[in-house]
Amino acid sequence: MLLTLLAASDGTRMAKRFVRSSGSVVTTPYPLVKRFWSFTRNAADLDQLYALLVTHGEAGHCLLKGQLDRPLRHESRAGRTDPNAPTDLLVLDLDTDRGFADIAAFLAAIGLGGVSYVLHHSSSAGITSAIGLRAHGFVRLATPVAPERLKLWLRHMNLRVPGLREQVGLSANGMTLSYPLDVTSCQNDKLLFIADPVVERLEDPLAGRRFVLNMRESGSADFRFDHLHPDAVQREPDALVAELRARAGLPARDPRYVALPGRERLLVNPEPAAVTGVRRSPGFVYLNLNGGDSWAYYFPESNPELLYSFKGEPPMRLADIAPGLWEQVRPHDPFAAVA
Repeated sequence: MLLTLLAASDGTRMAKRFVRSSGSVVTTPYPLVKRFWSFTRNAADLDQLYALLVTHGEAGHCLLKGQLDRPLRHESRAGRTDPNAPTDLLVLDLDTDRGFADIAAFLAAIGLGGVSYVLHHSSSAGITSAIGLRAHGFVRLATPVAPERLKLWLRHMNLRVPGLREQVGLSANGMTLSYPLDVTSCQNDKLLFIADPVVERLEDPLAGRRFVLNMRESGSADFRFDHLHPDAVQREPDALVAELRARAGLPARDPRYVALPGRERLLVNPEPAAVTGVRRSPGFVYLNLNGGDSWAYYFPESNPELLYSFKGEPPMRLADIAPGLWEQVRPHDPFAAVA
């Protein structure tokens, strides 16, 4: 397994921060780093994968899911990965505290009960959530697989495995689905944060112990994807969005998109959401929407027009999803009053 690790060129530790303040715990999201140094390392087996993840996590680095077309030296990573290059590393990102008795039960439910894996407990585990299901699972694949096939399989698991299906809901935009098992975790441009969190005025019960190597009967997973057809798998999410919108009292409506430069599409007709949290950090503004607490939505302070998401949701115009906030932060024409 060929791994690409990234270090922030300014030395920023790529980790969440938890600070106890007046009895509550304040969470600062992962920093949005613009320039990196890259390192390429080879892991011949899961033992070496485990050792590399621990070492680079301790250094405050992160893992890039995918390979760069050339090394980075104090540079942006934008456009430097091939989105279609096959991968031999499956990453499972479970973002829930319920649905399964433990990680072993989850893996058995998705057909990986006898496969070895490296477990990485989430930054919030033991601090703002229970120690248990919220984690990354790193699994070696017997044969390299295209990321889009893995994405299709992850979506299929969310929709077909009972412990996952019951937790699928509408995203804050009201037009797409929110999945408990991340469907973007195997994209070749995905950043996976592996450093222990920074904690202040509280205890981290998993400090230095967030990675666990679990050896099982098989050292790798051998998947068959022939039964998964993209159109068939997509029809079910479309139907579920319609069902959940009706259940929420929202009118029937199909999502509409326009193409952005690169591979992204802009969702142009989201449902307006309630902004329930605003936090600023150098260069960026983070939001919570509709009562969420993950700080998963953000926009650059210098260009607030588009709102992005860490959750794999399509970008949206801030004016569409949060018109009140847009009026506060939008650039104003200094000559408008005298025009």
